[in-house]
Amino acid sequence: MAMDLRPLSLGELLDRSFSLYRARFRTLVAIMVIPAVFAAGMAMVSQTISTLAGRLGQPGHEPNVSEAFTMMGLAFAMFALMAVYFVVSMIAFGATTAAVSDIYMGRDTSAAGAFRRVRDRVGRLLLVLLLIGLRMAGVFIAAIVVGAVMAVVFALGAPWAGGVVMVLMVLAAGILMLYLWLRYALSIPAVMLEPITASEAIRRGVELGAGHRWRILIVGLFAAAVTYATALLFQGPFTVAAIVMGPDTRAAFALNLVGAFAGAVAGAISGPLGIVALALLYYDMRVRHEGLDLQLMMQSLETPGGGSTFSTPPAVTPS
Repeated sequence: MAMDLRPLSLGELLDRSFSLYRARFRTLVAIMVIPAVFAAGMAMVSQTISTLAGRLGQPGHEPNVSEAFTMMGLAFAMFALMAVYFVVSMIAFGATTAAVSDIYMGRDTSAAGAFRRVRDRVGRLLLVLLLIGLRMAGVFIAAIVVGAVMAVVFALGAPWAGGVVMVLMVLAAGILMLYLWLRYALSIPAVMLEPITASEAIRRGVELGAGHRWRILIVGLFAAAVTYATALLFQGPFTVAAIVMGPDTRAAFALNLVGAFAGAVAGAISGPLGIVALALLYYDMRVRHEGLDLQLMMQSLETPGGGSTFSTPPAVTPS
């Protein structure tokens, strides 16, 4: 089902994302099953920690050695699950992007084939995410430190002013994080779909998205809305039932565990849609910046049998 490559309006981009997602629903959801398993595990361990902590905090309760070791074991399990979840999630992100590329270009694809395509790029993919994460963390920490210093200075004149300044700086740090995400969002499709290094992929994502950050923002809001709506539909009833039963009851604990599993299922179902939209946005930016549609048309004319190939594009200049 090769799709026509042309500049898309925002409405066409979202509509095409839904169409592609529906057409290959099983393949895309199958890719997200593995991270969903670890997400369910994290949610269940988190719920167990919360329940146990609530019991330990009850008046008159004296913690024993067994409970202390249980909490330590759960904390270690949570840390391990988070680390593995991060890695498998990013691999699934890359595999979904590869599958979207195959579908968009009219090639056969499967979950196993998508994971095979990402196999040789795992290192670069994780390095891109690490570099972006370090940049975002550095900016966030710097903003908070500056905010704390300013809050102390303002508090010397008026105690209430320090609190206001700190709140404003936290908001500013959040806005900076959003801006950096918009700036680097297309770096993941770039490292997956082009033979470039991690640093080149970051620059490539910045260049492709230049002048179109608002489109990336709308795609992100669209993906977040679908994700939260699906989670509310799947997990919400169990959460409400647990609240009705009482937070300290065994029934509430069981309902929260089932809800955690339902939330992971919701993530596997809704997760691919945002990645699909981001991958299509990557192609849309290449069409706009580089005339990718014309490049592929010329290659199909030059290739025996009319098949298309994927070549490394020239660098683009931000507009």
